Amino acid sequence: MNRSDLRDVFGRVLPLDGFHQVERDVWGSSVWSKGRFRLRRTPGDQGKLYIKHKGVRYSEIDLRKGWNTYPLETPDSSDNEIECELSDVIPVPGDSRQLGLMIRRMRSIGTAQFNMLERVLENKTLNEREYAEGRSKLESHPILLVLSTSNRCNTHPPCVYCDWEKAKLEEAASGFVFRYETLDALGDFYALSEWLEDNTRGEPFNNPEIVRLITRVDNDSKQFGLTSNGTLLGPTIRSLLGKQLVLSVSVDSASAEGYARYRDHRFDLVIRNLRELCAAKKDHGDLPVVIVPFIAMRSNHTQVSPFLKLMKKIGVNCVKLRYLYFDPFLQKRTILRNGFLFDYDSEMLRSKELKDLTQDARLKAGEIGIDLLAEEDLGSEEEPLAGSLCSHPWKLIHVLNRGIFACCYGMDTPIASWQDRGNRTVEEFLEDVWNGDRYMHLRAKLSKREFPGHCKQNMSCPIVRRHSDR
Repeated sequence: MNRSDLRDVFGRVLPLDGFHQVERDVWGSSVWSKGRFRLRRTPGDQGKLYIKHKGVRYSEIDLRKGWNTYPLETPDSSDNEIECELSDVIPVPGDSRQLGLMIRRMRSIGTAQFNMLERVLENKTLNEREYAEGRSKLESHPILLVLSTSNRCNTHPPCVYCDWEKAKLEEAASGFVFRYETLDALGDFYALSEWLEDNTRGEPFNNPEIVRLITRVDNDSKQFGLTSNGTLLGPTIRSLLGKQLVLSVSVDSASAEGYARYRDHRFDLVIRNLRELCAAKKDHGDLPVVIVPFIAMRSNHTQVSPFLKLMKKIGVNCVKLRYLYFDPFLQKRTILRNGFLFDYDSEMLRSKELKDLTQDARLKAGEIGIDLLAEEDLGSEEEPLAGSLCSHPWKLIHVLNRGIFACCYGMDTPIASWQDRGNRTVEEFLEDVWNGDRYMHLRAKLSKREFPGHCKQNMSCPIVRRHSDR
């Protein structure tokens, strides 16, 4: 059924399944249901938070489902005590406690930040509504902005599973390089984003402006996700403490010998930097969040348990279990690294192996007492409720040095190239791409629960893999 037609009948209620096609008569549109059908209310207000001062209501906030950052205005008074009250407290099955808000972090902000947060929340609310309704052309901006923070790496030669050579050629041809000033050039694509993510093919701490960049994003009350090899962390640790940063440090082995197969001989340096960071951040709100990915391969899959134990001992927040991607460029690669022959295609674990390994890793993580994230689970939390197969074309955009991409699993062909920009500003160019034919086609197909050609052959995507397995 066409989403725009369905809005005439269902409004902001989303029909999931069990309905026939839209029909029209003299009285307007209608839809016949089958004997059983499912509906979902689209995201709406989850109640209000009332702020009171001396018993008088001072202000109120509309609450949204999920994790959000809310600007809270308090009275300017010598009596600083305020009272907060929820309009609705939703009972949680199986928990006898009265559960109101789950609060992650509070801090004081200035007027400019307050105004920005109001705009960010307004944009996120609109974005969620447009996604739930399956709209192809969006009024909202993406809530997740993915960037390239560095075009240089300090691992020579590069890691055995990195497409460094190909990426560098593409970046050199693009004529665009991200700099600190690019944040302002991005306009509302930065201002209205809630989260920034790094998807660089370099080492972000090679960028002399990285600490300034992290500080700017933190001051703007946005989350920032960075991926590093961890070798340059030492001198920057003090600058990272207390920042709203999610730092992923790639290790992939529980031993120096294993690490040298894929990278180099700096395993001890990386572990030492991780220990220092995790110890220091305890006195700074346990920030930044530290995640250590483990790329599961045929040569290291038996190392999952000792790896989890090592990371538990170091004190990282969690381990993320990842896998090698299907990549025609990389699958031909065979490299001799520190006495070990790395064959990319042979190292790839297939779907059934990954499922079994993920299940086993979850059990071990539970026994050891460390949190585990699995790349295989991406999008699974949305599947039972979502009308669309994937939320990425609604919620994020990759603004990389080598082009504009819709998701991290389809990096062969960009949605748009920087050579297409012409005389447009960066923001104007991105506006045209965001609601251009290619992005709108992705949204239209996915909202009909069909994979577009961009996705069909991309077996690196866990959502495509799950549907293929079925």
